[in-house]
Amino acid sequence: MHRVSLLDGTVSLKLDNGLLLHPYNGLSELKHKYIRPISFEKLIRNGLVSILDVGFGVGYLSALVLEEIWKANSSCVVRIVGVEKNSKVVLRLYESTLVVPSHEILKGVVGGVKHEKLSVDLRIDDITLMKLDDDEFDLILYDLYPPSFCKEVWTKEVLSSLFFSLKSGGMLITHSADQMVRTNLLAVGFLWDETRAEGRLGAGTKAWKM
Repeated sequence: MHRVSLLDGTVSLKLDNGLLLHPYNGLSELKHKYIRPISFEKLIRNGLVSILDVGFGVGYLSALVLEEIWKANSSCVVRIVGVEKNSKVVLRLYESTLVVPSHEILKGVVGGVKHEKLSVDLRIDDITLMKLDDDEFDLILYDLYPPSFCKEVWTKEVLSSLFFSLKSGGMLITHSADQMVRTNLLAVGFLWDETRAEGRLGAGTKAWKM
């Protein structure tokens, strides 16, 4: 595993299997597929947000979401449960650099620093084996490799567990536009819509629980 620079200069990791931890287009693609589809005014309306970040990596996605939440409501309290299967990736968290203040805050909280508006429970675990509580999360960031590399994380069984872990009105967002993924989302109860492609940035999927 070693550090690499993405197209926009963002520092990421190339894993031992040769795959990049983040999309080659860098933050522009993360923002396009994960940040733009979120209605932050709706998300923060209760002043408390609970997020499940599956494929936590070095915390870039959670940090970008935090940044937008606190822009919309600087007093909003956020709870993040991060799930990362690769313990070697988590060990590189403190070497990672993302030019948003919330990433430094996030790293501090993971390291044990107390923060009045943020708690982070980072788990080294496999989402296919985890038991999630029902009605726990407002938002799920599902940033795992596509079915062509990692089919087991896109099964009906796993997506059903995620569905029930969401509160009513909660949303799951993923980079995947795979038809099998969308079929399985519908089968377990989600409604879904496509996040549109733009230039070299491909489409993704947002799904929600009524």
